[in-house]
Amino acid sequence: MNLKYFIIITLILFSCSRNENLISNVVKLSGYVKSAKNIPEENVKVSISDFQNLTVLTDSEGYFEINNLSKGEHELILFKNKINSNSDLFVRKTFNISSNSDTVLDNLILPNPVFLQNAINITSSSATINWNSSSSVGFREYKLYRHSNSGLDETTGKLIHVTTDINEISFTDTNLNNSETYYYRIYVLDEYGQIGGSNVINFKTDEVKVIKNGGFEDLINGKPDYWNLVPNNTNNPKNTIEIDNLEFEDGVYSLKFRNADINGCYEQWIKQDIKSDILIEGATYRLVFDYKSDFTLSNNNSVSIVIRNFSDLDKRWYLGFDFIDDGQWRKSITEFTLPNQFTNNNIDFIIHFCINPTGYWWLDNVSIDRIK
Repeated sequence: MNLKYFIIITLILFSCSRNENLISNVVKLSGYVKSAKNIPEENVKVSISDFQNLTVLTDSEGYFEINNLSKGEHELILFKNKINSNSDLFVRKTFNISSNSDTVLDNLILPNPVFLQNAINITSSSATINWNSSSSVGFREYKLYRHSNSGLDETTGKLIHVTTDINEISFTDTNLNNSETYYYRIYVLDEYGQIGGSNVINFKTDEVKVIKNGGFEDLINGKPDYWNLVPNNTNNPKNTIEIDNLEFEDGVYSLKFRNADINGCYEQWIKQDIKSDILIEGATYRLVFDYKSDFTLSNNNSVSIVIRNFSDLDKRWYLGFDFIDDGQWRKSITEFTLPNQFTNNNIDFIIHFCINPTGYWWLDNVSIDRIK
């Protein structure tokens, strides 16, 4: 035989033999994916670990088919997200499979998504978070995370609760700041890692009144409850701070001040103790009160507020508003930001006056609200 033809025939036979060997080393994997309620799961991403090109989606019957899968041991991964149009919800399940011939997997169960319900029992410092239980075989644990914004996952959030009890589906988060918004998300894990991530929920804790009896309506023995009045009248007994039932902006009372010292500023102040953990480190607040006077005094530093704890907090803010003798009530509004760190107990709030000339002035409706 001509040597040329012999070589060609040999190459053809070798190629056919090689293709047969290649074909014999691959198989077809197919199957059906269903929910825990035995309902076909559509649009589930089915993939083989370490083979990015071997990824398909299930059809409306939950069916998938992967061709040209090499024989042997593999990890089959099911993944579905954007469940019920929620971009945060996802479920994942991993199976170990052995495929040495064409195989049909007809009972692949995708775990149900775990969904966080709206928080309940919300107070100024706590709230209860509930979720539905996982249906996953091989469940290992729930992990609940908290964050200050919606960009919440297991890397950005703070892990606040872990449980290995599949039926423990409630947690009460405590020691929260008042008037603050919190975000939560829960993850479900099995021996392979994450098998689900919930939706993100958020809520705002209840507001707390920083100042009590700001309208001076609650009296004990003729003096406003919760307030300590310091008229500083040791050397001038005509300096007074007292309840007035004739002049008021709201309710039936106001607080009336008198400076009777003709020689200049004579300091007077009112003080209230603020309950521990009400003021938040680094937060911004708005102080509002109504006032009027029987004298005129232009913008100056005669009125200030002080917040202190005699330890690591001692802040003063000057209000700088006008007193005008026209019989009208006016409103003072001041915003202030607290330091980022301080000991949150035994805090005094003081409104301090250093008024010159002599005269009367009135105060009503004192309030402090957190704004950010």
